[in-house]
Amino acid sequence: MPVADKTRSSVAVALFISATLLSILSQIPGIVESGMDFYLKLTWIAPFGWMLFKHPGEFLSRRLRFFYIPTAVFAAYCLTMQHATGDRFVGLDLYNIFIALFLTSTSYVFARNYMSESIMRHLAIAIMGAAAAVGVYECAVYFPEVNYSLLTNGYPFRNSVAFILLSALLFGIFTREEGSRRRQVWIWILAAILSVCIFMLRSRAVYLCFLFSTVYFITTLREKRKRILAACIILALSLAVIIIGPLRDFVINRMLFASRPIDDPDLFFSRRLSLIGLQLSTMGSNHWIAGKGCEYLDCFPIAAIIQYGIIGGGILISLVCRVGVMTMRPSGTIGRIAFSLFWIGAINCLFEASAPFGPGVKCMQIWIAFGFLIAMKRTEKR
Repeated sequence: MPVADKTRSSVAVALFISATLLSILSQIPGIVESGMDFYLKLTWIAPFGWMLFKHPGEFLSRRLRFFYIPTAVFAAYCLTMQHATGDRFVGLDLYNIFIALFLTSTSYVFARNYMSESIMRHLAIAIMGAAAAVGVYECAVYFPEVNYSLLTNGYPFRNSVAFILLSALLFGIFTREEGSRRRQVWIWILAAILSVCIFMLRSRAVYLCFLFSTVYFITTLREKRKRILAACIILALSLAVIIIGPLRDFVINRMLFASRPIDDPDLFFSRRLSLIGLQLSTMGSNHWIAGKGCEYLDCFPIAAIIQYGIIGGGILISLVCRVGVMTMRPSGTIGRIAFSLFWIGAINCLFEASAPFGPGVKCMQIWIAFGFLIAMKRTEKR
């Protein structure tokens, strides 16, 4: 490769990795509280501008049309309904979809022109390191005084942070076999740190995602001996939690159940059931078709139908389903990362308002991996 080409490649890689790294670090509570997180996330303009200047035609690829068209249709629908009804239809969901599209297209163009196994290794370790820094900061600052017997405690954005940490863990763990032995050791050390931080954050939706990720990870192990060993370790830990009383009380009652009574389903699910019931009870016949406008509800599929009706909600849900189908039959490192990240996002969307599209940094890694996946599939077809 000529020196000029190497320089251009180095600049592109540095811009992309820096934007990813700074976006994750922007979730450190002190940075969020100061408002500086906005400026750190703006660093994504740099890699986008570079890709747009150097490879403008790539953004018009047919591989991205499945995302462009539904986004444009949904935007037109929201604008039309807001003008026609006077209710607010242009809100957070539309913003999150544009951010997801922005990240996917930028990552696609980057992967098409600059991706290599070495760059993937550097990106994965950078993501894990940044996420570990966020997790350790959270645990060191907020959790020494946490009383796990209370229903709510700790950092208010712990659900988003826990999801970011799990995404980073998956991004790194599937690249563990690439590179030097020293790098592999660091991958496992960072994975252990992230796992502990995830557990301490007490996000029950992310616990469920973690369970799915663990099962999927075991199925990807090449050697049958390793799969059996991993399954035996998990079984032994599970039995220890069940048999040992104090451990059972802490892990199951205080952490997994978050000190919530299981005999009160509404309280157990953080009042989501009563809020969903309330929203459904106010749905008129027209609302089912066209929606009632922006409402906050912690269950994305139901919220999509309530806010945008069968028409607008159908556009959103069909786009999510299309992305899910495209991640199926994962092969290679990028395929496994994209599959695992999308499906933990799909699980999380049952308990959150904006996943898997957002908000922002929380789902950033999903769309980075998906952009890489589209680029990889196009390369395989050539």
